[in-house]
Amino acid sequence: MRPLVAALACPLLSLLATCTPKPPELGGVGAEGDPNVAKETGRASVLVVDGPTAPLIVDWQSDDRLDLEAAMKQGVAVVAFDSKALRLLKHCRVDGSYGFIGVTTKYQMVRLESSDEVRANLPLGGPVLLAKLGAELGRSRTLDVAMALIGKLTTTWNVVTPEDLAGDCKGATHYVRGATIGAFVLETGQKNSARAAAEVLGAGASYAKGSSREVHNKDGSLDACKIASSEANVPPDQCRALVRIELEPISRGVKPAGEAERAARSAAATECPPPLVMSEGKCASPENVTAKLCAPTDAADCDKQCSAGHPESCNRFAILLHQGRGVTRDPSRADALYLKACEMGSPYGCVNAALARYDARPAEALTLALKGCDEGVAFGCRIAGELLHLSPGVPRDTRRALRLYTQACNGGDESACTNVGLLYAGAAADIPKDELKGIGFTKRACDGGVSTACGNLGLKYEFGVVVKQDPAQAVALFERACRMDPADCLRIGIAHQAGFGVKRDDAVARQYFERSCKSPGPSFSALSCAVLNLSYGASEGLARDALERVQPIMHPQCEQDVPRACTFLAVSHLALGKRSSGEMYLGAGCKMKDYWACELQKRLAAKK
Repeated sequence: MRPLVAALACPLLSLLATCTPKPPELGGVGAEGDPNVAKETGRASVLVVDGPTAPLIVDWQSDDRLDLEAAMKQGVAVVAFDSKALRLLKHCRVDGSYGFIGVTTKYQMVRLESSDEVRANLPLGGPVLLAKLGAELGRSRTLDVAMALIGKLTTTWNVVTPEDLAGDCKGATHYVRGATIGAFVLETGQKNSARAAAEVLGAGASYAKGSSREVHNKDGSLDACKIASSEANVPPDQCRALVRIELEPISRGVKPAGEAERAARSAAATECPPPLVMSEGKCASPENVTAKLCAPTDAADCDKQCSAGHPESCNRFAILLHQGRGVTRDPSRADALYLKACEMGSPYGCVNAALARYDARPAEALTLALKGCDEGVAFGCRIAGELLHLSPGVPRDTRRALRLYTQACNGGDESACTNVGLLYAGAAADIPKDELKGIGFTKRACDGGVSTACGNLGLKYEFGVVVKQDPAQAVALFERACRMDPADCLRIGIAHQAGFGVKRDDAVARQYFERSCKSPGPSFSALSCAVLNLSYGASEGLARDALERVQPIMHPQCEQDVPRACTFLAVSHLALGKRSSGEMYLGAGCKMKDYWACELQKRLAAKK
C-alpha cells in the first residue's frame, strides 16, 4: 500500500513550506530584553535547532539574501545554525541542484501582534525586531508580513552526510533543502487597521522611512508574481525572492527518507512553543483562534479542529482513521474526510484521496492527484504521471506523464526523477531519446537516494554513454548504490570480479554478490544468486519468476545495443538452463565490449 501523505506544510504558505521549529521555553536564548548577540555581531539571535525547520527569512538584509541565492545556484547550500546565528557557509556545498515547482499565485497576510508571536514566527530576527518596536507592539502597532507566493525551489537531496560535503565546511549543521519564493513586504502596521496582502505589496515601493520604530523590508515585484504560471519550470524574473527556507540537519545516516517518514518529520516541525498554536499561517495565542492545526497523533483534537473548519486537521484525522491510530480504524470515514479536506483547501487531502482510489478508480484518482499537483504537491504530480503512464484504467498519455514527472522531480520527488531519466533513455517509443537530458534527471534521482538511479548513472560512466568513460566515477556510484540498497551490490561486485576501476578480487566480488543475493530486491538479487552459481559453483536457490521477469526488460535494450543488458539477459537464460541462447547473448555482450561478458565467457569455457 502506498504511504499516506501528511500535511508537510503550515497554513501560512499553504503547501509550500513547513513551519518554524518548536523552540525552547520562551525566555531562553534570544528572549526579549536580551538582544546582545544581535547588537554585538550584527546578526539575529536564534534558537538552537537540531531537527528540520523552515524559518521565514523576510527580515534578512539584502546582502545576506543575495549570498544565499548565489549559493543555491552553485549547488546545495549549507549553513551553520547555532544559538548565535544562522550563518551561510559560502565555500561549502553539496553537489546538486534545485528544481522549481509552481503553484497558482497565492497571497498571504500574516499579522504578528505580540512578542511571543514575533519570536515564534520570525525565529532568526525576532529579538532584533522586538528591540526596535519596543512596547508599541501589541498596543498600537503590529508587525505585518504580506506575501505573494508562486512556488518552491527544492533539491532531491533528503539525507546529507558529512561525506557529501565539499569545500570549507567547518561548523556545518544543516543544508537548505528548499525555499519558498515570490515577493514580500515586512513592515509595521496599525493595530486597528486591516490591509490585504496585495494592498501592502502594491504600496511597498512607495514606502517612506518614518521613525526609528518603523520596520520595513521588501523583495520581489507584485506585478511579476501576477504573471507566474503553476506549470512553469522556472519562476519569472523579479518574483523569486526567498521568503522561507527549509533546513534539514546533516545526518550520519545514508538511508533516504520515504514520503511517510518525511511527512512525519515535517509534521514535527509544525509545532509552536506553548501556549501558542498554529492557526491561519502563524503561531498564535489560542484565545484568538477559532481552529488550529492539530498534533499529528491526537485523534480527538484532530476531529475537533476538523469540525471547526481546519482543512489540514481533517487530513490528519483521516490518516489516523485510515491507520487506526488512537481511534477505531474506519477507512470509509477516512476517505470521506480526505475528500472534505481536499474541498476545504488541503492539497494533501486531495493526494490521499487519490491514493485511496489508485487501483479501483484510477480516473477519479487522476483528477484528485492533479488537483494536489496544481497546488505544488510533488507526490501528487508523480502519482498523476504514473496513472497516465502505467494504469490500464486511464487512457495512456506518456508525453503528459513526462511533463508531470518533470514537475514532481522539480518539486523534490526523487522517484519521479528516475522515471524522467528512464523515459529520456528510450523507455517509451513516443518520447524522443535524449540520453544527455536523461542523465541530468538520473543524477538528481541518485542525489535523492534512489539506488537504482545511482547504478544506472554509474553504467553511463562505465561504458562512456554520452559522458566520457570514467571507471573511478562509475565505481564510486556503484559503491553508493550498494550502501543504499544491498540488492544493488551486484554492480560493484561485477567491477571487482572483472577488475574494472578496482583491483580484481574474486573474494570481495563474491561477498558483494552474496549480499545482493540475500537482499529482498527481486531482479538484481536473482541475478546475483545466478552469478554465484555460474561463477563460483554455489548452490543458491534461484527465484525463477524474477529471472523470467528480467528477460522482457533486458531484451529490447539488448536489441538496441546496450551491452550490459545483453549480459544480464545471458545470465538469466543460463541460470534457467537455456544454455544455447544464454551463450549467444553472452557473445553479443562481449562483442559490444562489455568486459564482464568476456570475463564470464572465459569462466564458463574453463569449466567445460
